[in-house]
Amino acid sequence: MLGRAIYRRGLELGRRFSGYAPSDLEGLKETFLSGIPDGGEMFAPEVVRCDETGLEIKFHRCPLKEAWLEAGLGQDQVARLCAIAAQVDYGTFEGAGFAFSAETWQPGKDGCCYLHIRPGRSP
Repeated sequence: MLGRAIYRRGLELGRRFSGYAPSDLEGLKETFLSGIPDGGEMFAPEVVRCDETGLEIKFHRCPLKEAWLEAGLGQDQVARLCAIAAQVDYGTFEGAGFAFSAETWQPGKDGCCYLHIRPGRSP
């Protein structure tokens, strides 16, 4: 239920990016990254790839993950919470008209989410 609500919030956010669907990944990248708070320091995004076949962004930091770990939650519980929180990204990019998948943080791994965005369909 919580994941569905977070996904629906992503659908609202995705409207901002729907003009780039189904395949303007460069435009999507520029607009998405320009909207990240704190000049990107909060999430430390790295564009791993951006070409006509896909956009991949790896986040090296996440304030949610860091806060959950600092609060003493177990790593498995934090991994589940990260997967739930990623529903906002699924809603955002799928709602905008792109194919999307994410690798969320897992115990023993560095960084945070790794976003995989592919050309999709017009919304």
